[in-house]
Amino acid sequence: MCVCRLHNFNVSCIEQAVLALGSIANDSPSTRDDVLNNGALLPLLSLLLNPSTAKLSMLKNATWTLLKLCRGKPPSPTLIEQIRPTLSVLRELLWMPDEEVVQNACLILSFITHEGSSETVQAVIKANICPRLVELLLQVLDRLQYPVSFFLVKLNTPVGGFINVFFFCGGLTKFPFYRFPMSKFIVPALQTLGHIASGDEAQTQILINSGALLCLKLLLTQSDKIILKIACLVISNITAGTEAQIQAVIDFDLIGRLVYLTKAEFDIRKEAAWAISNATYGTCEQIRSFASKECIKALYDLLTYPDPEIVTVCLKGLENILNAGEINKERGLHYGVNIYAKYSQNLHKESCKSLNLME
Repeated sequence: MCVCRLHNFNVSCIEQAVLALGSIANDSPSTRDDVLNNGALLPLLSLLLNPSTAKLSMLKNATWTLLKLCRGKPPSPTLIEQIRPTLSVLRELLWMPDEEVVQNACLILSFITHEGSSETVQAVIKANICPRLVELLLQVLDRLQYPVSFFLVKLNTPVGGFINVFFFCGGLTKFPFYRFPMSKFIVPALQTLGHIASGDEAQTQILINSGALLCLKLLLTQSDKIILKIACLVISNITAGTEAQIQAVIDFDLIGRLVYLTKAEFDIRKEAAWAISNATYGTCEQIRSFASKECIKALYDLLTYPDPEIVTVCLKGLENILNAGEINKERGLHYGVNIYAKYSQNLHKESCKSLNLME
């Protein structure tokens, strides 16, 4: 009955049906599946086809119901397949001036990129959603009390052609923390970027080309724990990519901030350690670049942390750095000395001295 009313000509009747379907879907995964199996998704999406001319209350209610259809464990086996061809609708919703509508759209995108396949992530990319998510985050960041300015340039891509990239102009020094206006869509938008970054190398590159590294650099200067954790997670997904992608992280000067965050709370510290350790799979030149950012000491200090996963991650990162030092030594650099090994030995000696003083 409710699904049939979605085809009604009375707007008030349609809105009531939309809300009823959302309430039913919200009850349990089985009732959610009942709503989907009765063919509610396509007429619901049709209500969102022209968001600029639709009634605002309809947009809020329809996106709320669509979100309820996305939620629940296990996820619906048919929902993502049905919604994939209509991703352009969600992209248009991201341009709406109402924050609740944008938030619902971001939450839906976060769900489908997390639960969906690599093909679903690719569909999101093809719908040109990444640049808009980055732009939304930049708009929030631009509300900082600290003056932030950006300029747009064209850069050559590794595969030919050009991309538009935002660059940051300003003087953020000593890693100050800022408390941003907490727009409700920040977390789901950032989560969506993280899910895309966890895809294949080409998908990660699309994210970088969309200007995501600038967002991440600025997000790492604020104090919200959830945002810091997710931002570090996104960076760790990027540093797990190609050498060129690791270099992009270095070029945006994100390593120093990650080192700083290895002294933060557990969840943030863990993701920062992963991001640094993943970057140690880069070239010897790249390792030399971020070794100067005190990465070795940051990883070494975490070896005493009572968490086996962090210790393992840090050990692997230190092993990669020491191996790079051996390669440099064999090349005759640094007077035939593994400077990373020597620095690690000095750290160990200082640690032993501290323990002796404590005793």
